[in-house]
Amino acid sequence: MLRDLIEEKREYIKNAPYYSDMIERVRKAADKYIETPLKCLPWSDFGRYFETGSRKEYERVYFDRRGRLSSLAVMYIITRDKKYRYALEDTVWAVCDEYSWALPAHLSSSQTCSEQSSSIDLFAAETGATLSEIYSVCTELSERVRERIASEVRRRIIQPYLKKRSWWEVSDMNWAAVCGGCVGTCFIYMAEEEFSEVEERLISTMKSFLSGYGNDGCCREGAGYWLYGFGYFVWFADILCEYTSGRINLFSGAKVKRIAEFQQHAMLDENNTVCFSDCDKKYRHRLSLSHFLRGKYGDIYVPPKSSMIMFGDDPCYRWAGLIRDFFYTSELEGGGDEQNGNVYFSDAQWYIYKGTRYSLAAKCGGNNEPHNHNDIGSFMLCFDGDELLCELGSGEYTADYFGARRYRILNNSSRGHSVPIINGRYQEAGAEYTGSVISCSGGSFEAELSGAYPECGIKSLQRRFECSDKAVIIRDRYRFSEMPESLTERFVSFIRPVIEEGAVIIGGRRLIYNSVLLECAVSEERYKDHSCCDKTAYFIDLTLREPALSLEFKFVIE
Repeated sequence: MLRDLIEEKREYIKNAPYYSDMIERVRKAADKYIETPLKCLPWSDFGRYFETGSRKEYERVYFDRRGRLSSLAVMYIITRDKKYRYALEDTVWAVCDEYSWALPAHLSSSQTCSEQSSSIDLFAAETGATLSEIYSVCTELSERVRERIASEVRRRIIQPYLKKRSWWEVSDMNWAAVCGGCVGTCFIYMAEEEFSEVEERLISTMKSFLSGYGNDGCCREGAGYWLYGFGYFVWFADILCEYTSGRINLFSGAKVKRIAEFQQHAMLDENNTVCFSDCDKKYRHRLSLSHFLRGKYGDIYVPPKSSMIMFGDDPCYRWAGLIRDFFYTSELEGGGDEQNGNVYFSDAQWYIYKGTRYSLAAKCGGNNEPHNHNDIGSFMLCFDGDELLCELGSGEYTADYFGARRYRILNNSSRGHSVPIINGRYQEAGAEYTGSVISCSGGSFEAELSGAYPECGIKSLQRRFECSDKAVIIRDRYRFSEMPESLTERFVSFIRPVIEEGAVIIGGRRLIYNSVLLECAVSEERYKDHSCCDKTAYFIDLTLREPALSLEFKFVIE
Protein backbone atom coordinates (compact mmCIF):
# COMPACT_ATOMS: atom_id res chain seq x y z
CA MET A 1 0.00 0.00 0.00
CA LEU A 2 0.94 3.68 0.03
CA ARG A 3 2.70 3.28 3.37
CA ASP A 4 5.08 0.69 1.91
CA LEU A 5 5.86 2.83 -1.15
CA ILE A 6 6.66 5.78 1.09
CA GLU A 7 9.14 3.79 3.11
CA GLU A 8 10.70 2.37 -0.04
CA LYS A 9 11.02 5.60 -2.06
CA ARG A 10 11.19 8.46 0.45
CA GLU A 11 14.96 9.00 0.48
CA TYR A 12 15.24 8.77 -3.29
CA ILE A 13 12.39 11.22 -3.91
CA LYS A 14 13.74 13.68 -1.35
CA ASN A 15 17.00 13.96 -3.31
CA ALA A 16 16.05 13.22 -6.95
CA PRO A 17 16.22 16.26 -9.31
CA TYR A 18 13.05 15.06 -11.07
CA TYR A 19 10.99 15.85 -7.95
CA SER A 20 12.82 18.96 -6.76
CA ASP A 21 10.46 21.51 -8.34
CA MET A 22 7.44 19.62 -7.04
CA ILE A 23 8.83 19.46 -3.52
CA GLU A 24 9.84 23.12 -3.58
CA ARG A 25 6.32 24.18 -4.58
CA VAL A 26 4.85 22.29 -1.62
CA ARG A 27 7.62 23.44 0.74
CA LYS A 28 6.96 27.12 0.04
CA ALA A 29 3.28 26.67 0.77
CA ALA A 30 3.89 24.61 3.92
CA ASP A 31 6.41 27.11 5.31
CA LYS A 32 4.00 29.96 4.65
CA TYR A 33 1.22 28.09 6.43
CA ILE A 34 3.47 27.56 9.47
CA GLU A 35 3.95 31.33 9.67
CA THR A 36 0.24 32.08 9.17
CA PRO A 37 -2.42 31.54 11.86
CA LEU A 38 -5.20 29.10 11.08
CA LYS A 39 -8.26 30.89 9.80
CA CYS A 40 -11.58 30.21 11.50
CA LEU A 41 -14.74 29.06 9.73
CA PRO A 42 -17.40 31.38 11.18
CA TRP A 43 -21.12 30.82 11.14
CA SER A 44 -21.61 34.02 9.13
CA ASP A 45 -19.75 32.50 6.18
CA PHE A 46 -21.36 29.08 6.60
CA GLY A 47 -24.88 30.53 6.78
CA ARG A 48 -24.38 33.02 3.95
CA TYR A 49 -25.04 30.34 1.34
CA PHE A 50 -28.53 29.74 2.71
CA GLU A 51 -29.24 33.48 2.65
CA THR A 52 -27.67 34.61 -0.63
CA GLY A 53 -26.59 31.50 -2.53
CA SER A 54 -22.95 32.62 -2.46
CA ARG A 55 -20.47 29.80 -1.86
CA LYS A 56 -17.12 31.55 -2.18
CA GLU A 57 -16.78 33.12 1.30
CA TYR A 58 -16.99 29.83 3.19
CA GLU A 59 -15.30 27.67 0.58
CA ARG A 60 -12.28 29.97 0.25
CA VAL A 61 -11.30 29.32 3.89
CA TYR A 62 -12.46 25.70 3.86
CA PHE A 63 -10.22 24.77 0.93
CA ASP A 64 -7.33 26.85 2.24
CA ARG A 65 -7.42 24.60 5.30
CA ARG A 66 -7.18 21.57 2.99
CA GLY A 67 -4.17 23.19 1.34
CA ARG A 68 -2.57 23.59 4.75
CA LEU A 69 -3.39 19.99 5.68
CA SER A 70 -2.06 18.48 2.44
CA SER A 71 1.13 20.55 2.17
CA LEU A 72 2.17 19.97 5.78
CA ALA A 73 1.46 16.24 5.53
CA VAL A 74 3.47 15.87 2.31
CA MET A 75 6.43 17.79 3.73
CA TYR A 76 6.42 15.80 6.94
CA ILE A 77 6.20 12.50 5.04
CA ILE A 78 9.12 13.42 2.76
CA THR A 79 11.41 15.22 5.24
CA ARG A 80 10.34 13.93 8.67
CA ASP A 81 11.05 17.44 9.94
CA LYS A 82 9.26 17.94 13.27
CA LYS A 83 8.26 21.52 12.46
CA TYR A 84 5.93 20.10 9.83
CA ARG A 85 4.67 17.44 12.20
CA TYR A 86 3.68 19.92 14.91
CA ALA A 87 1.94 22.22 12.42
CA LEU A 88 0.24 19.19 10.86
CA GLU A 89 -1.11 18.07 14.22
CA ASP A 90 -2.61 21.51 14.83
CA THR A 91 -4.22 21.45 11.40
CA VAL A 92 -5.61 17.96 11.84
CA TRP A 93 -7.07 19.04 15.18
CA ALA A 94 -8.69 22.09 13.59
CA VAL A 95 -10.21 20.02 10.78
CA CYS A 96 -11.57 17.59 13.36
CA ASP A 97 -13.12 20.60 15.14
CA GLU A 98 -15.10 21.68 12.06
CA TYR A 99 -18.86 21.71 12.47
CA SER A 100 -19.33 19.77 9.23
CA TRP A 101 -16.91 18.43 6.65
CA ALA A 102 -19.63 18.87 4.02
CA LEU A 103 -20.05 22.14 2.15
CA PRO A 104 -23.11 24.31 2.88
CA ALA A 105 -24.08 24.06 -0.81
CA HIS A 106 -24.53 20.31 -0.33
CA LEU A 107 -26.62 20.62 2.83
CA SER A 108 -30.20 21.63 3.52
CA SER A 109 -31.20 24.38 5.93
CA SER A 110 -33.91 22.03 7.19
CA GLN A 111 -31.38 19.46 8.44
CA THR A 112 -30.60 19.28 12.13
CA CYS A 113 -27.14 20.06 13.45
CA SER A 114 -26.48 16.36 13.86
CA GLU A 115 -27.57 15.63 10.30
CA GLN A 116 -25.43 18.42 8.85
CA SER A 117 -22.34 17.44 10.82
CA SER A 118 -22.58 13.80 9.71
CA SER A 119 -23.62 14.37 6.09
CA ILE A 120 -21.41 12.60 3.56
CA ASP A 121 -20.96 14.80 0.51
CA LEU A 122 -17.98 14.94 -1.86
CA PHE A 123 -15.79 16.93 0.47
CA ALA A 124 -16.74 15.23 3.71
CA ALA A 125 -15.82 11.95 2.05
CA GLU A 126 -12.57 13.39 0.73
CA THR A 127 -11.68 14.80 4.14
CA GLY A 128 -12.35 11.45 5.80
CA ALA A 129 -10.19 9.60 3.27
CA THR A 130 -7.41 12.18 3.58
CA LEU A 131 -7.28 11.89 7.36
CA SER A 132 -7.45 8.11 7.13
CA GLU A 133 -4.40 7.95 4.86
CA ILE A 134 -2.52 10.47 6.98
CA TYR A 135 -3.36 8.27 9.99
CA SER A 136 -1.97 5.25 8.13
CA VAL A 137 1.31 6.77 6.94
CA CYS A 138 2.08 9.26 9.73
CA THR A 139 2.29 6.87 12.63
CA GLU A 140 4.51 9.26 14.62
CA LEU A 141 1.68 11.74 15.18
CA SER A 142 0.72 12.27 18.81
CA GLU A 143 -1.44 9.47 20.10
CA ARG A 144 -4.25 11.84 21.09
CA VAL A 145 -4.27 13.33 17.57
CA ARG A 146 -4.47 9.85 16.08
CA GLU A 147 -7.30 8.98 18.45
CA ARG A 148 -9.09 12.13 17.35
CA ILE A 149 -8.78 11.19 13.66
CA ALA A 150 -10.15 7.73 14.37
CA SER A 151 -13.02 9.13 16.42
CA GLU A 152 -14.06 11.80 13.91
CA VAL A 153 -13.81 9.52 10.86
CA ARG A 154 -16.00 7.02 12.66
CA ARG A 155 -18.53 9.66 13.73
CA ARG A 156 -18.74 11.49 10.42
CA ILE A 157 -18.15 8.72 7.85
CA ILE A 158 -18.21 5.15 9.17
CA GLN A 159 -21.32 5.32 11.37
CA PRO A 160 -23.47 7.46 9.02
CA TYR A 161 -22.65 5.12 6.14
CA LEU A 162 -23.55 2.03 8.18
CA LYS A 163 -26.73 3.71 9.41
CA LYS A 164 -28.32 4.78 6.13
CA ARG A 165 -27.94 4.82 2.38
CA SER A 166 -27.23 7.97 0.37
CA TRP A 167 -28.59 8.98 -3.03
CA TRP A 168 -25.11 8.98 -4.57
CA GLU A 169 -24.71 5.24 -4.02
CA VAL A 170 -26.81 4.59 -7.12
CA SER A 171 -25.67 7.69 -9.01
CA ASP A 172 -23.99 7.35 -12.40
CA MET A 173 -21.77 10.43 -12.04
CA ASN A 174 -18.64 11.48 -10.16
CA TRP A 175 -20.37 11.61 -6.75
CA ALA A 176 -20.54 7.82 -6.79
CA ALA A 177 -16.82 7.41 -7.45
CA VAL A 178 -15.65 10.16 -5.11
CA CYS A 179 -17.97 9.52 -2.18
CA GLY A 180 -18.02 5.75 -2.57
CA GLY A 181 -14.27 5.49 -3.15
CA CYS A 182 -13.42 7.74 -0.23
CA VAL A 183 -15.84 6.00 2.12
CA GLY A 184 -14.35 2.66 1.07
CA THR A 185 -10.87 4.04 1.77
CA CYS A 186 -11.99 5.05 5.26
CA PHE A 187 -13.26 1.54 5.97
CA ILE A 188 -10.09 -0.15 4.71
CA TYR A 189 -7.81 2.10 6.78
CA MET A 190 -9.98 2.80 9.82
CA ALA A 191 -12.68 0.10 10.13
CA GLU A 192 -11.19 -2.99 8.57
CA GLU A 193 -13.23 -5.32 10.77
CA GLU A 194 -16.44 -3.90 9.30
CA PHE A 195 -15.37 -3.81 5.65
CA SER A 196 -17.01 -7.14 4.83
CA GLU A 197 -20.38 -5.60 5.75
CA VAL A 198 -20.04 -2.87 3.12
CA GLU A 199 -17.90 -4.49 0.43
CA GLU A 200 -20.75 -5.46 -1.88
CA ARG A 201 -22.44 -2.11 -1.41
CA LEU A 202 -19.28 -0.18 -2.32
CA ILE A 203 -18.61 -2.29 -5.41
CA SER A 204 -22.19 -1.69 -6.54
CA THR A 205 -21.60 2.06 -6.23
CA MET A 206 -18.47 1.81 -8.38
CA LYS A 207 -20.47 -0.04 -11.02
CA SER A 208 -23.11 2.69 -10.88
CA PHE A 209 -20.40 5.25 -11.56
CA LEU A 210 -19.12 3.30 -14.57
CA SER A 211 -22.64 3.02 -15.95
CA GLY A 212 -22.60 6.79 -16.49
CA TYR A 213 -20.02 6.30 -19.23
CA GLY A 214 -20.97 4.95 -22.62
CA ASN A 215 -19.03 2.09 -24.13
CA ASP A 216 -17.01 4.71 -26.02
CA GLY A 217 -15.33 5.79 -22.75
CA CYS A 218 -16.18 9.48 -23.20
CA CYS A 219 -16.68 11.69 -20.15
CA ARG A 220 -19.35 14.14 -21.31
CA GLU A 221 -18.51 16.45 -18.39
CA GLY A 222 -15.03 16.93 -19.80
CA ALA A 223 -11.46 16.17 -18.80
CA GLY A 224 -11.66 17.99 -15.46
CA TYR A 225 -14.53 15.83 -14.26
CA TRP A 226 -12.86 12.75 -15.76
CA LEU A 227 -9.82 13.52 -13.64
CA TYR A 228 -12.00 14.01 -10.57
CA GLY A 229 -14.43 11.11 -10.81
CA PHE A 230 -12.33 8.54 -12.63
CA GLY A 231 -9.28 9.55 -10.60
CA TYR A 232 -11.02 8.66 -7.35
CA PHE A 233 -12.35 5.47 -8.94
CA VAL A 234 -8.79 4.50 -9.85
CA TRP A 235 -7.30 5.25 -6.43
CA PHE A 236 -9.99 3.29 -4.62
CA ALA A 237 -9.80 0.44 -7.14
CA ASP A 238 -6.05 0.27 -6.52
CA ILE A 239 -6.43 0.23 -2.73
CA LEU A 240 -9.20 -2.36 -2.99
CA CYS A 241 -7.28 -4.63 -5.36
CA GLU A 242 -4.25 -4.63 -3.09
CA TYR A 243 -6.34 -5.01 0.08
CA THR A 244 -8.13 -8.07 -1.36
CA SER A 245 -4.90 -9.50 -2.88
CA GLY A 246 -6.38 -9.17 -6.36
CA ARG A 247 -9.71 -10.84 -5.56
CA ILE A 248 -11.56 -7.66 -6.53
CA ASN A 249 -10.10 -6.08 -9.67
CA LEU A 250 -12.15 -3.15 -10.95
CA PHE A 251 -9.62 -2.46 -13.70
CA SER A 252 -10.61 -5.45 -15.81
CA GLY A 253 -12.79 -4.96 -18.85
CA ALA A 254 -12.44 -3.09 -22.13
CA LYS A 255 -14.75 -0.26 -21.06
CA VAL A 256 -12.56 0.80 -18.13
CA LYS A 257 -9.54 0.87 -20.45
CA ARG A 258 -11.43 3.07 -22.93
CA ILE A 259 -12.32 5.44 -20.09
CA ALA A 260 -8.63 5.49 -19.14
CA GLU A 261 -7.80 6.61 -22.70
CA PHE A 262 -10.16 9.60 -22.58
CA GLN A 263 -7.58 12.09 -21.33
CA GLN A 264 -5.27 11.68 -24.33
CA HIS A 265 -8.17 12.25 -26.73
CA ALA A 266 -9.59 15.25 -24.85
CA MET A 267 -6.29 17.14 -24.75
CA LEU A 268 -6.33 19.07 -28.02
CA ASP A 269 -2.81 20.32 -27.35
CA GLU A 270 -0.70 21.17 -24.30
CA ASN A 271 -2.73 24.35 -23.71
CA ASN A 272 -6.30 23.39 -24.54
CA THR A 273 -8.71 20.61 -23.81
CA VAL A 274 -12.24 19.81 -24.94
CA CYS A 275 -14.42 21.70 -22.48
CA PHE A 276 -18.05 21.08 -23.31
CA SER A 277 -20.46 21.44 -20.36
CA ASP A 278 -19.11 22.45 -16.95
CA CYS A 279 -15.46 21.76 -17.54
CA ASP A 280 -12.63 24.10 -16.58
CA LYS A 281 -11.12 25.98 -19.50
CA LYS A 282 -7.56 24.90 -18.84
CA TYR A 283 -6.68 21.34 -17.97
CA ARG A 284 -3.55 20.06 -16.32
CA HIS A 285 -3.06 16.34 -15.89
CA ARG A 286 -2.41 14.58 -12.61
CA LEU A 287 1.06 13.09 -13.02
CA SER A 288 0.44 10.12 -10.77
CA LEU A 289 -2.80 9.15 -12.53
CA SER A 290 -1.20 9.36 -15.98
CA HIS A 291 1.75 7.22 -14.83
CA PHE A 292 -0.44 4.74 -13.00
CA LEU A 293 -2.72 4.19 -16.01
CA ARG A 294 0.31 3.84 -18.26
CA GLY A 295 1.64 1.15 -15.95
CA LYS A 296 -1.75 -0.57 -15.78
CA TYR A 297 -2.62 -0.59 -19.49
CA GLY A 298 0.69 -0.11 -21.28
CA ASP A 299 -0.30 2.14 -24.18
CA ILE A 300 -1.70 5.16 -22.31
CA TYR A 301 -0.07 8.43 -23.36
CA VAL A 302 1.67 10.31 -20.55
CA PRO A 303 1.57 14.07 -21.18
CA PRO A 304 4.74 16.02 -20.45
CA LYS A 305 5.58 16.86 -16.86
CA SER A 306 5.38 20.55 -17.77
CA SER A 307 1.60 20.23 -18.12
CA MET A 308 1.00 18.48 -14.78
CA ILE A 309 -0.97 19.86 -11.85
CA MET A 310 1.44 21.42 -9.37
CA PHE A 311 0.54 22.16 -5.77
CA GLY A 312 -1.84 25.12 -5.75
CA ASP A 313 -3.18 24.51 -9.25
CA ASP A 314 -6.02 22.48 -7.73
CA PRO A 315 -8.10 25.00 -5.75
CA CYS A 316 -9.51 22.16 -3.63
CA TYR A 317 -6.03 20.85 -2.71
CA ARG A 318 -7.03 17.22 -3.08
CA TRP A 319 -4.77 14.87 -1.17
CA ALA A 320 -5.12 11.56 -2.99
CA GLY A 321 -3.51 12.65 -6.24
CA LEU A 322 -1.00 14.99 -4.61
CA ILE A 323 0.70 12.43 -2.40
CA ARG A 324 0.71 9.89 -5.23
CA ASP A 325 2.40 12.39 -7.55
CA PHE A 326 5.52 11.67 -5.53
CA PHE A 327 5.20 7.96 -4.84
CA TYR A 328 3.25 6.56 -7.82
CA THR A 329 5.44 8.07 -10.52
CA SER A 330 8.71 7.43 -12.29
CA GLU A 331 10.87 9.72 -14.36
CA LEU A 332 8.98 8.71 -17.49
CA GLU A 333 8.42 11.44 -20.07
CA GLY A 334 5.88 10.79 -22.81
CA GLY A 335 5.26 7.17 -23.60
CA GLY A 336 2.20 5.54 -25.05
CA ASP A 337 0.29 6.62 -28.14
CA GLU A 338 -0.70 10.30 -28.19
CA GLN A 339 -3.36 9.35 -30.74
CA ASN A 340 -3.57 12.48 -32.81
CA GLY A 341 -5.90 12.36 -35.77
CA ASN A 342 -9.65 11.83 -35.76
CA VAL A 343 -11.62 10.46 -32.84
CA TYR A 344 -15.36 9.91 -32.74
CA PHE A 345 -17.16 9.06 -29.49
CA SER A 346 -20.29 7.39 -30.80
CA ASP A 347 -22.26 7.39 -27.53
CA ALA A 348 -21.50 11.00 -26.60
CA GLN A 349 -21.57 12.09 -30.27
CA TRP A 350 -18.33 14.03 -30.00
CA TYR A 351 -16.01 14.50 -32.97
CA ILE A 352 -12.36 15.48 -32.42
CA TYR A 353 -9.93 16.35 -35.18
CA LYS A 354 -6.24 16.92 -34.42
CA GLY A 355 -4.21 18.14 -37.35
CA THR A 356 -0.75 19.65 -37.72
CA ARG A 357 -2.01 23.27 -37.66
CA TYR A 358 -5.22 23.15 -35.69
CA SER A 359 -7.55 21.04 -33.58
CA LEU A 360 -11.33 21.02 -33.62
CA ALA A 361 -13.87 19.47 -31.27
CA ALA A 362 -17.58 19.45 -32.15
CA LYS A 363 -20.57 17.85 -30.49
CA CYS A 364 -24.12 16.77 -31.16
CA GLY A 365 -25.78 14.89 -28.28
CA GLY A 366 -28.68 16.29 -26.28
CA ASN A 367 -29.55 19.08 -23.87
CA ASN A 368 -30.11 16.84 -20.87
CA GLU A 369 -26.54 15.79 -20.18
CA PRO A 370 -24.52 15.77 -16.94
CA HIS A 371 -23.66 19.38 -16.02
CA ASN A 372 -25.63 20.27 -19.12
CA HIS A 373 -25.17 23.26 -21.39
CA ASN A 374 -27.59 23.92 -24.24
CA ASP A 375 -24.91 23.36 -26.85
CA ILE A 376 -26.00 20.92 -29.57
CA GLY A 377 -23.85 21.64 -32.62
CA SER A 378 -21.33 23.74 -30.69
CA PHE A 379 -17.60 23.47 -31.28
CA MET A 380 -14.19 24.82 -30.31
CA LEU A 381 -11.30 25.49 -32.67
CA CYS A 382 -7.62 25.90 -31.70
CA PHE A 383 -4.88 27.12 -34.04
CA ASP A 384 -1.26 26.74 -32.93
CA GLY A 385 -2.23 26.46 -29.26
CA ASP A 386 -4.60 29.47 -29.30
CA GLU A 387 -8.34 28.94 -28.84
CA LEU A 388 -9.80 30.82 -31.81
CA LEU A 389 -13.46 29.93 -31.37
CA CYS A 390 -14.24 28.84 -27.87
CA GLU A 391 -16.33 27.10 -25.31
CA LEU A 392 -16.78 29.22 -22.19
CA GLY A 393 -16.67 26.22 -19.86
CA SER A 394 -18.16 26.34 -16.39
CA GLY A 395 -19.28 29.55 -14.73
CA GLU A 396 -19.25 30.54 -11.08
CA TYR A 397 -21.05 27.91 -9.01
CA THR A 398 -23.91 29.55 -7.11
CA ALA A 399 -27.38 28.48 -6.03
CA ASP A 400 -28.77 29.96 -9.27
CA TYR A 401 -26.26 28.00 -11.30
CA PHE A 402 -27.88 24.74 -10.22
CA GLY A 403 -31.40 26.13 -9.92
CA ALA A 404 -34.28 27.34 -12.06
CA ARG A 405 -32.21 30.24 -13.44
CA ARG A 406 -29.41 28.00 -14.77
CA TYR A 407 -30.05 28.72 -18.45
CA ARG A 408 -30.19 32.46 -17.96
CA ILE A 409 -26.47 32.25 -17.23
CA LEU A 410 -24.34 32.87 -20.32
CA ASN A 411 -22.09 29.82 -19.91
CA ASN A 412 -25.01 27.41 -19.87
CA SER A 413 -27.33 29.04 -22.42
CA SER A 414 -26.91 28.44 -26.14
CA ARG A 415 -26.54 32.24 -26.24
CA GLY A 416 -22.95 31.65 -25.08
CA HIS A 417 -22.15 28.97 -27.68
CA SER A 418 -21.28 28.96 -31.38
CA VAL A 419 -24.71 27.86 -32.56
CA PRO A 420 -27.47 29.59 -34.54
CA ILE A 421 -30.19 31.85 -33.10
CA ILE A 422 -33.46 31.19 -34.95
CA ASN A 423 -36.28 33.73 -34.89
CA GLY A 424 -34.69 35.16 -31.77
CA ARG A 425 -34.98 31.77 -30.04
CA TYR A 426 -32.20 29.89 -28.31
CA GLN A 427 -31.90 26.16 -27.73
CA GLU A 428 -33.96 24.70 -24.88
CA ALA A 429 -32.97 22.31 -22.08
CA GLY A 430 -34.55 18.90 -21.58
CA ALA A 431 -34.45 15.32 -22.77
CA GLU A 432 -36.74 16.13 -25.71
CA TYR A 433 -34.18 18.54 -27.19
CA THR A 434 -31.66 16.39 -29.05
CA GLY A 435 -29.59 16.29 -32.18
CA SER A 436 -28.65 13.34 -34.37
CA VAL A 437 -25.44 12.50 -36.17
CA ILE A 438 -25.83 12.13 -39.92
CA SER A 439 -22.31 11.04 -40.76
CA CYS A 440 -18.77 10.93 -39.44
CA SER A 441 -16.03 9.92 -41.82
CA GLY A 442 -12.36 10.89 -41.85
CA GLY A 443 -12.14 14.64 -41.77
CA SER A 444 -15.86 15.36 -41.77
CA PHE A 445 -18.68 15.39 -39.23
CA GLU A 446 -22.32 16.23 -39.95
CA ALA A 447 -25.30 16.47 -37.59
CA GLU A 448 -28.97 17.47 -37.59
CA LEU A 449 -29.54 20.25 -35.05
CA SER A 450 -33.19 21.29 -35.52
CA GLY A 451 -34.33 19.13 -32.60
CA ALA A 452 -32.45 21.42 -30.21
CA TYR A 453 -34.81 24.33 -30.81
CA PRO A 454 -38.38 25.00 -29.66
CA GLU A 455 -41.08 25.28 -32.31
CA CYS A 456 -39.94 28.06 -34.62
CA GLY A 457 -40.88 26.87 -38.09
CA ILE A 458 -37.65 25.02 -38.81
CA LYS A 459 -37.85 21.62 -40.52
CA SER A 460 -34.14 20.89 -40.78
CA LEU A 461 -30.80 22.38 -39.76
CA GLN A 462 -27.77 20.38 -40.84
CA ARG A 463 -24.30 21.48 -39.76
CA ARG A 464 -21.26 19.93 -41.43
CA PHE A 465 -17.58 20.31 -40.50
CA GLU A 466 -14.98 19.59 -43.18
CA CYS A 467 -11.38 19.49 -41.94
CA SER A 468 -8.29 19.61 -44.13
CA ASP A 469 -4.67 20.56 -43.48
CA LYS A 470 -5.25 24.14 -44.62
CA ALA A 471 -8.70 25.16 -43.35
CA VAL A 472 -11.93 24.28 -41.61
CA ILE A 473 -15.15 24.60 -43.61
CA ILE A 474 -18.49 24.80 -41.79
CA ARG A 475 -21.67 24.37 -43.85
CA ASP A 476 -25.11 25.09 -42.39
CA ARG A 477 -28.19 24.09 -44.42
CA TYR A 478 -31.69 25.21 -43.38
CA ARG A 479 -35.18 24.26 -44.47
CA PHE A 480 -38.15 26.14 -42.98
CA SER A 481 -41.86 25.37 -43.06
CA GLU A 482 -42.59 29.10 -42.95
CA MET A 483 -40.55 32.19 -43.73
CA PRO A 484 -38.15 32.91 -40.85
CA GLU A 485 -38.40 36.29 -39.17
CA SER A 486 -34.70 36.34 -38.32
CA LEU A 487 -31.65 34.11 -38.38
CA THR A 488 -28.25 34.73 -36.81
CA GLU A 489 -25.14 32.59 -37.08
CA ARG A 490 -23.21 33.16 -33.85
CA PHE A 491 -19.54 32.43 -33.25
CA VAL A 492 -17.95 32.94 -29.81
CA SER A 493 -14.34 33.88 -29.10
CA PHE A 494 -12.12 35.10 -26.27
CA ILE A 495 -10.17 37.13 -28.85
CA ARG A 496 -11.51 40.53 -29.92
CA PRO A 497 -12.57 40.15 -33.61
CA VAL A 498 -11.96 42.71 -36.34
CA ILE A 499 -14.47 43.01 -39.19
CA GLU A 500 -13.27 43.23 -42.77
CA GLU A 501 -15.19 42.98 -46.03
CA GLY A 502 -16.43 39.39 -46.25
CA ALA A 503 -14.28 38.21 -43.37
CA VAL A 504 -13.67 38.50 -39.65
CA ILE A 505 -10.10 38.49 -38.35
CA ILE A 506 -9.65 36.55 -35.11
CA GLY A 507 -6.14 36.30 -33.72
CA GLY A 508 -4.57 36.56 -37.17
CA ARG A 509 -6.93 33.97 -38.70
CA ARG A 510 -9.79 34.71 -41.11
CA LEU A 511 -13.40 33.60 -40.82
CA ILE A 512 -14.70 34.05 -44.37
CA TYR A 513 -18.46 34.40 -44.99
CA ASN A 514 -20.86 35.55 -47.73
CA SER A 515 -21.41 39.24 -47.04
CA VAL A 516 -24.16 39.39 -49.68
CA LEU A 517 -26.31 37.03 -47.60
CA LEU A 518 -25.11 37.93 -44.12
CA GLU A 519 -24.47 41.13 -42.22
CA CYS A 520 -21.73 41.03 -39.57
CA ALA A 521 -21.76 42.63 -36.12
CA VAL A 522 -19.48 42.14 -33.10
CA SER A 523 -20.53 42.52 -29.46
CA GLU A 524 -19.15 41.49 -26.10
CA GLU A 525 -20.41 40.35 -22.71
CA ARG A 526 -18.78 40.02 -19.31
CA TYR A 527 -19.31 36.95 -17.17
CA LYS A 528 -17.85 35.11 -14.17
CA ASP A 529 -15.79 31.99 -14.79
CA HIS A 530 -15.60 29.03 -12.42
CA SER A 531 -12.92 30.75 -10.33
CA CYS A 532 -15.18 33.83 -9.94
CA CYS A 533 -12.89 35.88 -12.22
CA ASP A 534 -14.34 38.43 -14.64
CA LYS A 535 -14.03 37.31 -18.27
CA THR A 536 -15.12 38.72 -21.62
CA ALA A 537 -16.77 36.76 -24.43
CA TYR A 538 -16.92 38.25 -27.92
CA PHE A 539 -19.86 37.41 -30.19
CA ILE A 540 -19.53 37.40 -33.97
CA ASP A 541 -23.12 37.59 -35.21
CA LEU A 542 -23.77 37.03 -38.91
CA THR A 543 -27.41 37.95 -39.50
CA LEU A 544 -29.47 36.99 -42.53
CA ARG A 545 -30.28 39.95 -44.77
CA GLU A 546 -33.18 38.45 -46.77
CA PRO A 547 -35.26 35.53 -45.47
CA ALA A 548 -35.88 32.38 -47.51
CA LEU A 549 -37.40 28.96 -46.91
CA SER A 550 -34.20 27.21 -47.93
CA LEU A 551 -30.74 28.50 -47.07
CA GLU A 552 -27.14 27.32 -47.14
CA PHE A 553 -24.14 29.10 -45.66
CA LYS A 554 -20.47 28.28 -46.01
CA PHE A 555 -17.87 29.52 -43.51
CA VAL A 556 -14.17 29.03 -44.11
CA ILE A 557 -11.67 29.47 -41.27
CA GLU A 558 -8.03 29.57 -42.31
